Amino acid sequence: MNLILESLQYHRNGISGAPFHVLIFRDPDEGRMLGIVFEQSHHVAVFNLDKLALGNIAFGG
Repeated sequence: MNLILESLQYHRNGISGAPFHVLIFRDPDEGRMLGIVFEQSHHVAVFNLDKLALGNIAFGG
């Protein structure tokens, strides 16, 4: 796996939300991806940016 990090930021998420890191990276097989890494161990979310731009939020879609 050869991922290329493009951007990384930390968001506090207000006074009651879960803080998280958000990153944009490129996966040679999937394209540009958005990753969200929460502080709680093993809690992450990853989205394909091209599919999000088309309104596609289906799992595996």
